[in-house]
Amino acid sequence: MRARRVAALLFVLVAIACAALIARPYAHGLAFVVRAAEIDGRLRRIADLDAVPVRTREVSIPTARGPMRGRVYEPEGSHRRAALLTSGLHASGIDEPRLVRLAQQIAASHVLVVTPDIPELAQFDISPAITDAIEQAGVWLADESGFAGDHKVALMGISFSGGLSIVAAGRPSLAN
Repeated sequence: MRARRVAALLFVLVAIACAALIARPYAHGLAFVVRAAEIDGRLRRIADLDAVPVRTREVSIPTARGPMRGRVYEPEGSHRRAALLTSGLHASGIDEPRLVRLAQQIAASHVLVVTPDIPELAQFDISPAITDAIEQAGVWLADESGFAGDHKVALMGISFSGGLSIVAAGRPSLAN
């Protein structure tokens, strides 16, 4: 009888451990959504337990047209992935407060984020140069920056830049 109880207890502990491993990515995702949506209260305090401090610094991203200003949001400790987050059409560019908050929350979730300051986006100048700049910043982040250990990056764009990020991601230089 005692052996059955021990076996049952072991089974329950293994089941709980397996469930925790399966649920972990969903818990991280939910914590990010709670923080990014700026939900307050008990749920926010729980979500903040999953966040890490973020350091911010300016960088220079080399492009065919010369250096482009960028900002790095670096999570404290190690990061799992690197992402290029491009602003939408907005006069404030990478200083737009909602973009800054989003980049900080993504970085607090262990993802290094780089926001390139593409002049055409701040000047509302729709041209192929925007997609070229996204591509060149993505290549720099993946291969030259040292931020993407596996040489893979995510490309994300706000509003108008979302589609342009998809176009840039389909170019041969970023295909892999």
